[in-house]
Amino acid sequence: MIKKLPNKPRVKVIEPDAEYGLYVWKMETGRIFGDGEGNFMNIPARKYDIQAINRITQAAAHYGAGPGKAVFMAGVTRISDEEHSVQVDRMKNGLIASEFDTGAWADAAKGLKVHGDD
Repeated sequence: MIKKLPNKPRVKVIEPDAEYGLYVWKMETGRIFGDGEGNFMNIPARKYDIQAINRITQAAAHYGAGPGKAVFMAGVTRISDEEHSVQVDRMKNGLIASEFDTGAWADAAKGLKVHGDD
């Protein structure tokens, strides 16, 4: 006897899309332009900020980044080397890296509801 498989569910992924973030220069190779030490050229801005797009385009030309385009990274912020060190220490201690990451806190709360705090 052949069983009919149920129809595939229609799934729509909804991702939060913050209005703030960073513009970076994405080269044609797909890489983000930076200095090779983990520091990437970026400009904090709101989404669709024409002035920020123009500034990063001009900076890319000035620093010889080559062909590419300005790409918006929603919800991403700059941190200093000191903040990075603190976040790494927090993660090593089993904590959420940034105490201001509301998305991570919401996910952690959902996880506690589902799995408890064992």
